[in-house]
Amino acid sequence: MTRAILLNGHRNVSLNVPCESVTRESGRETACGVLTDGAWRSRTVIESDQCIAERPVGRKRTRVEPSSVEPLSGPEHPTLRELHAYWLAKRGQHAAPPKSAINPGDLKSLLSHIGLVDVVGTPPRFHIRLFGTSLASAYGEDITGKNRDDLDLSGASQQIRVFLERAVLECQPQSFRAQYTKATGRYLKYEQINLPLSDDGTVVNRLLVGFAVQHAYGQPELRRHAGTRSIPS
Repeated sequence: MTRAILLNGHRNVSLNVPCESVTRESGRETACGVLTDGAWRSRTVIESDQCIAERPVGRKRTRVEPSSVEPLSGPEHPTLRELHAYWLAKRGQHAAPPKSAINPGDLKSLLSHIGLVDVVGTPPRFHIRLFGTSLASAYGEDITGKNRDDLDLSGASQQIRVFLERAVLECQPQSFRAQYTKATGRYLKYEQINLPLSDDGTVVNRLLVGFAVQHAYGQPELRRHAGTRSIPS
């Protein structure tokens, strides 16, 4: 039997593999089989407005995707364009808005895709103050409270740090697209925007970070949390 499913408007055909669909709060989840490296393998495809995440159910993914970071002239994903427009409105005539200008109530639909990063010292170090629930699920771990240098970003780590530092030193938004495979075998591909925040209007002391995850699959899996978090004061 041939089965076909639609992923964000694209037809994906699986041959001789039964498929079934179940509903989820954030989108549609379809269990099916795919042909990978010459062998059939079970996977789960999560379909939502924000991302597509492929989650292998059977053996671990054997192919390691190369790490890469692609600079962007501005946000491309609608979620990140919306967050950028909000930041611009709150900035006004200042170089960057203060943290107090960011109202979580204005960002209810975006909170699970947002991170808040404290900027500490010179040269800047980055402490994860908030990591949205959808991001924790994609990364495979909740990294709230951790230092950025302790994270597994594989071969993309140094390039990602450069974009964080630029947002701080230039007090300008920085957009990029990254992909890498963690040591656990978990693969991620996403777009990110770093938006500077400054309490005194001059020195950047926090970053409001938005993510649009395109792919996240492989072990470990982190069970999705219910609800969203508020941006801490």
